[in-house]
Formats: sequence, C-alpha cells, structure tokens
Amino acid sequence: MAFIEVKDLKKTYVSNENQVEILKGVNLDIGKGEFVSLMGPSGAGKSTFLQLLGALDRPTSGEIIIDGKKIGTMTDKELTIFRRRNLGFIFQFFNLMPTLSVLENVALPCFLDGKKLKDVRGTAEDILSKLGLSHRLDHRPFQLSGGEMQRVAIARALINHPSLILADEPTGNLDSKNGKEVLSILKNLVSDYKVTLIMVTHDKSAADYADRKIFMQDGIVV
Repeated sequence: MAFIEVKDLKKTYVSNENQVEILKGVNLDIGKGEFVSLMGPSGAGKSTFLQLLGALDRPTSGEIIIDGKKIGTMTDKELTIFRRRNLGFIFQFFNLMPTLSVLENVALPCFLDGKKLKDVRGTAEDILSKLGLSHRLDHRPFQLSGGEMQRVAIARALINHPSLILADEPTGNLDSKNGKEVLSILKNLVSDYKVTLIMVTHDKSAADYADRKIFMQDGIVV
C-alpha cells in the first residue's frame, strides 16, 4: 500500500454561477519517505492539489488516503488535529510571526496543540542547531536573511515530527545560493527525519533534487 493514495480527485469552484474545474480526476500514489516534485504551468492545479493533500480544503469528489487514513471522512475538528500532528508546511513567503523569536516561531505548532515552550524547547533547539541557527534563537524574523527565515520555517515544519511535509515554492523568494542551500536541506531531511516530502516548484533545477518529478497540466497528472 502506498503512503499516499489519490483516487479520481476533482475540485470545482463555483463563482457567480460559473463553475471552474481546477482538478479533473487526479490519480497518484506516493511512497513513504519519497521526495516528489510537482511541476506544471500556472493554472495546472498544483497549489490546489497541495491544499487538498494538506487538508486545507475539501475535494468536490474523489478520495485522499494518507498513511491509511481517509481524510475525506474526517470532521473539521479531526482534520485540524490531523494537520497539526501529521503534516508540516513550508511556504514561499515563510509565514513567520514577526513578533515572535526564532525559537517561538518554531514552537508555534506545539503551542496550538496545548504544549508549553519548556516542553519543546530541547527539540526546537536541536532542530535549529542542525539547520545552523543555534546562534539565532532569540532573534526576530526581520533580523534574519531570506535563507535563514526559510530554515526557520523548515524547523517549524519539523517540530511535531510529521510524516508528510508539503512545500509550496520553497525557493521562490530566495536567491540562487540560498535556494540551493534550502533544497539540499530538504533533500537531507527526507532521509534524516524519515518524512515524505511533496514540493511544488516552477524551477526545473529545483525539481531535480527530488526522487521523482510529477507533471500536472489542465488539472490532471500527465
């Protein structure tokens, strides 16, 4: 059994009585511990697909099974808990809280799960050390470079030991040097932390870091 099974996934948005079919029947299996890049032109449905995998939206029809769990049958509360405890997210624009320190930003998903900083400080410091940020624990995001901010975002994605990390254009806001550094980190964390990683990217050289490249066009996998 695949770690992720996607079966005839469809997503249609309705606006002013107009229907826009974004996903038109996606079928895909992804193995545990696999690093997959998702490519395709703008409007292909990549980001929508990632949102559905991340349980941030519900499909119009079809099924997503992650590690044996049918996420389409979960209640909203169950989905929230599932996201918090099983998934990690990395975004193009980092999405760090400007008023929190690096350490607090990394621990934020734990705060939302009812834990206190003292409970997770050791884990957060260990991850940040591995990412070369042990000297930045008390800094605010505005005091960091773009590459450092993305490494903080990666640490935040890892803090709850997720089985799946979803990265949406993680190098899109970085220069080439920092972009390569972040991609190397992503590739290494797949083996180091035994996670499955799905990365949306427009950059072919970024996609080459993955174990497998998947192309989407017009709402389907081609």
